[in-house]
Amino acid sequence: MENNNLEQIEAKMKLIRHNPALVGEYMNLVKERREIASKDITRRIRTDLITSGEKSILDAMQEVGKWGADLRLTDAVIYLQNARDSIADFIDGVDRRYSLNDKLSDIRQVIGDNHPHEAMIGLIENILNSHG
Repeated sequence: MENNNLEQIEAKMKLIRHNPALVGEYMNLVKERREIASKDITRRIRTDLITSGEKSILDAMQEVGKWGADLRLTDAVIYLQNARDSIADFIDGVDRRYSLNDKLSDIRQVIGDNHPHEAMIGLIENILNSHG
């Protein structure tokens, strides 16, 4: 049922995304899509409900955190967090996470390709893409 609602919302978003008069409605659909996709997200922050795999990743993150401050270690913690999120998404039945790239895409759809801030969005995307 929720997947059907999510598909309907995404279909509406595609229809109105380039219409400047419907920016408010579009942003409401973005919010609604995010709320549906994040149902039961609280399970993943409750230590009594996480799986042994999620716990192992959390323990690894804490261990790496003890090694000091270094960008490579920060990258490792970020990769471990992404792995934990992917496992939690699988357990929670979430098809995919709403990433920063998705958020940038939503912004681009609202402001259009020729907006003055487009260059900044492109720069952020290049940085994200160069880091995997």
